[in-house]
Amino acid sequence: MLVGFRWVGPERRNSIDYTISSGPQDPDGRRERFAHSLVWKSQLTDRLQYILQHNYGNEQNTLFGRQRGDAQWYGINQYLLYELNPRLKVIGRFEWFRDDDGARVFGPPPAMGIRAWPGASGFEGDFYELTLGLNWRPHTNVLFRPEVRWDWYDGTRNVLGEWPFNGGQNSHQFLFGIDMIVTF
Repeated sequence: MLVGFRWVGPERRNSIDYTISSGPQDPDGRRERFAHSLVWKSQLTDRLQYILQHNYGNEQNTLFGRQRGDAQWYGINQYLLYELNPRLKVIGRFEWFRDDDGARVFGPPPAMGIRAWPGASGFEGDFYELTLGLNWRPHTNVLFRPEVRWDWYDGTRNVLGEWPFNGGQNSHQFLFGIDMIVTF
């Protein structure tokens, strides 16, 4: 089941979006998952926008995590967007994510050939992220998003004694990233 709604304020400066996803996540129907997302957007000035997002999820009989069984996770994301001109915005973002049971943040299995932790159970704890970036739209259908980002983790090591970053060696990381979105 997927359900959602949107409310827009009378002056169109505030909006709220709410979605729910619920149902079995496997062919046998033994792993029921519920997730919701609540997003509030507020246009503070003509150029400054604030966004607050809350996510929550739980799953019954999960296959992941240190202890098989039910798992839950939740977090808050905050965005501050400042429009320099119609084609360029500066964006600040702070995110907090809690994986109570190590069921959402874990590495791919070694057979996938990806340099990450070796598919051990996940990380029970709090993940934080602070980002500064740009949204540059050189064309109506093209969006470039460069960013610098700092991630850190406050929680337990996995069962192999590893941290979530740098192949299991660190509890924090600094990144530079860029992506491009093309719509048509």
